[in-house]
Amino acid sequence: MREHYPQFMEVLKFQITSRREFDRLVKIAPGSLTDLQRAARFLYLQKTSFGGKVSGQNFGVSKDRGGRFDFTKIAPMLMSAWLV
Repeated sequence: MREHYPQFMEVLKFQITSRREFDRLVKIAPGSLTDLQRAARFLYLQKTSFGGKVSGQNFGVSKDRGGRFDFTKIAPMLMSAWLV
C-alpha cells in the first residue's frame, strides 16, 4: 500500500458487500492475483468475515447495520496508515 496507495484505492472503490462477492473471492486462489488484487481481497474478506476469521471464513451480516465493507469508512483509515 505504501508504494501504490492510489491504485489500491481504485481497486477497492467499487467493491460491494454481498454474499455472492464474498463467495467469489473466497474461491479465487490468491496466487492467481496481482499484489494489489490480493491485498484488496484480503482486506475485503477480513472486513466481511464473521469475527474477521482468517481461516474457515463465513460471511457475516447484521440486520442492525450496513455492510461491513464500507469504502467511505475504510478510505480514511487507510489514508491515515499510508501517511505514517
